[in-house]
Amino acid sequence: MAPPPEPEPERRLLKLRPNRRNYAILVIAGAPFAVFSAYTLPLDIGLWNHLVNLVVSPGIASFYVGLLGLLGVFSYRYRLGDQVLEVRSYGWVVRTHPGRGYDRIEIVNGKLYQTKDNGSTRRIRIWTWLINSDDWAVFKAVAPPKPPEPEPELLTVRYNRRRVAWLLVASIPITLVGLFMWSRASAFSTFTSLEFWLSYLAFIAGFNGAALSIRALSHKVCFSYDPRRRVVTGRNRWSGRTRWYPTNPSERLEYSVSTGTVYRVAADGKRRRFIRASRWLREDDWAAFIDNMFATTEMPFRPSGSESEIQVRVNLLRAGSVAAIGLGLGFVFVVLDPGQPGFWFEFLYGIATATCVLSGIDAAKPLWFRRFLTFDPGKGRVILRPGTKRLTVFPSSGFERIEYSIYDARVYEVRANGERRQLPIPRGYMNRTDWQKFADAMIAHRQEQSVTGEPS
Repeated sequence: MAPPPEPEPERRLLKLRPNRRNYAILVIAGAPFAVFSAYTLPLDIGLWNHLVNLVVSPGIASFYVGLLGLLGVFSYRYRLGDQVLEVRSYGWVVRTHPGRGYDRIEIVNGKLYQTKDNGSTRRIRIWTWLINSDDWAVFKAVAPPKPPEPEPELLTVRYNRRRVAWLLVASIPITLVGLFMWSRASAFSTFTSLEFWLSYLAFIAGFNGAALSIRALSHKVCFSYDPRRRVVTGRNRWSGRTRWYPTNPSERLEYSVSTGTVYRVAADGKRRRFIRASRWLREDDWAAFIDNMFATTEMPFRPSGSESEIQVRVNLLRAGSVAAIGLGLGFVFVVLDPGQPGFWFEFLYGIATATCVLSGIDAAKPLWFRRFLTFDPGKGRVILRPGTKRLTVFPSSGFERIEYSIYDARVYEVRANGERRQLPIPRGYMNRTDWQKFADAMIAHRQEQSVTGEPS
C-alpha cells in the first residue's frame, strides 16, 4: 500500500497559539477599571472624566484585549514553505510579514525583523509574552536566522573633548543667569518687554550649549564612516537614535575642498549640506575620514592649470546684508537703552549690543575693497586687500610658503619647522565661484611644487 502524499510546502503551517494565562492576567488587572468606568461615566462628574481618560482608559483597553485573547480572536501562523508570518484576527489574515518592499524575516537577538536586500531592516512589533512559549520556541528554531556578516572597518570621528568641556563650562553659568532673569521677567515684566526676550534667548543659548556638550562628552563619537558602502552612521542630536546616510540609494556623499563640507548629492545633482569641518571634532580623525573619501573618489578637485593671477571678489549681497543688519541692530540697542537698573540685565544687554556691532564691522571690512584677495601662482604668494599700505603679502617674514588645507578650506602660512598660522581671510564673504577657482589653483600649485621638488 502506497504511503499517503505529503502536504504541499505552502500549506505546512506552524500555529502560534495565544498564552491564555497572560491574557487572563490582563482581564483580571483591567476588570476593576472597567467596572469603575461603567459606574462613574454615566454620572458626568466633570473632573472625573479626565481621570477616566488618563488612568482608567488603559485599564479598560487591557481588559478588552485580554478578553478577546481568551476568546481566540488574535493568533499567528507561520507558513514554513515560503517563510511568511500571518497575523490573524477573527480568523482572517489582516497582515503578513515580510511586508511590501521587504524580502525576508529574520530573528536577531531574539527579536523579529523584516529585511531588504540592501541590508535595511524594520522591527516587527509582536508581543511575544502573549504567545505560547512552547510555540514561540519552535518558531525561533525553524525561522531563518540572520546570516553572519563580516564586521566592516569603520572610521570613527570623535569629538574634541577638551574644547567641548570648555563649552560646557561656559554654558552652565549662561544658562543659570538666563533662567534667573527669565523667571524674574516673567513675574514682574510684560510679555513684550525687552528683558523677557533677552533673558529667554540667553537661557535657550546656554541650555542648548550645555545639552549638546553633555551629549558629546557622553557619546564621544560624532559619527562613523563605512568606506565599503560609503555610508555615514551617526546619532540624532536630541533623540540619540542611530541614523545612517544617505538613506536613499540614489544619493551619494561628496566632499567639497572649497567649503570643507560633506554634501548629500541627489540623482538630479541637488546638494544638501551634511557635515562641515568643525573645531569641535578631532583633527586627526577628520583628516583620516577625508583622506579615505578622496581615495575612493575619481576627481576630488578640478585643477585649473592656469599660471595667471587669480582674484577673489567679495560677495556684496552677503557681506552688505550682514553689515547692515548687525550695525542697524547695534544702533537700535544703543539708542533704545532702557537704562534699567540691575547688573545682570545690563550685562546681557551689553553682550547683545557688542555682538551685533562687532558682527556688522567684521562684515563691513571686506566691502572696503571689491577685489579682496589676489593669488599669484608663479610666485606662490597671496595678497590681501591690494592697494593698502599695510603688509598684505603672504607668506610674511619668517614663513616659508603658503598652503591651502583641503580638510578645513582655510589658507595657512607655514614656517620651515612646520608651524602654521592661519591667514585672516573671511571665506564666508567671498564670491563662491572665485573662491572655488582660488582653491583649485592653490591645490594644483602645491601638487606641482611637490612633483618638481622646487620650493614654493
